Amino acid sequence: MNKRWIAGIAVLIILAAALVGVRHVAAHQMDSPQRLVVIWRSDDPEIFHSALYLYTHNAKRFKWFDEVTLVVWGPSQKLLAEDEEILAKVRKMQADGVVVMADIDAANDYGLQEKIRDDLGIRVMILGPFLTRFLQEGASVLTF
Repeated sequence: MNKRWIAGIAVLIILAAALVGVRHVAAHQMDSPQRLVVIWRSDDPEIFHSALYLYTHNAKRFKWFDEVTLVVWGPSQKLLAEDEEILAKVRKMQADGVVVMADIDAANDYGLQEKIRDDLGIRVMILGPFLTRFLQEGASVLTF
């Protein structure tokens, strides 16, 4: 066989493999729900207002993802508990279908578990298994 013939066959094999891969990705995207997990760790209110809130809320409102979860972790818990404007926006996200949860260890470190759970109505839990499951299932994860 000449080199052009072998090169042509190699190109066809590569194209066929690429086509199969594209079909697999498209089928996977059609069959599985698209999940977004936003991890909020910053205590900077500007980050919340200018980026996190806008993107997370719109991702659910405009159905960019089937499921949107906001994880309040670390210093953001203190900000949420103290800032009424931010709390109002988080409640609006919840009303529109964003699932909001908080890390129990961080809540306990800040002495906020009862306030976050009881006063703010946010689920407080051990988040390691939750994040592991969603990562293994291919969820998109964004951190602020």
